[in-house]
Amino acid sequence: MNSGYHELENVQMVKAQGRRVRELTDLIRAVDAAEDEFIVFETPYGQRIVVDRQAAADRAEMILRRYGVPADRSADLKTKSRG
Repeated sequence: MNSGYHELENVQMVKAQGRRVRELTDLIRAVDAAEDEFIVFETPYGQRIVVDRQAAADRAEMILRRYGVPADRSADLKTKSRG
């Protein structure tokens, strides 16, 4: 799933799906609204990170369980992102 991206860490995302990301809720809204086959994230340096949307969704629960993460986002971000 992270083929080609395993060296990336602590990378700031400035765009998701072509939308400017100023805060975490912007990122969540862009990902939640995505309908394309791939989700494209962009860094301040012009790097693009491309994720297969369906593959990520299919693996999300397994990844959360594996690393002991209770949810994909905190409760406050669940309500803000739906607005």
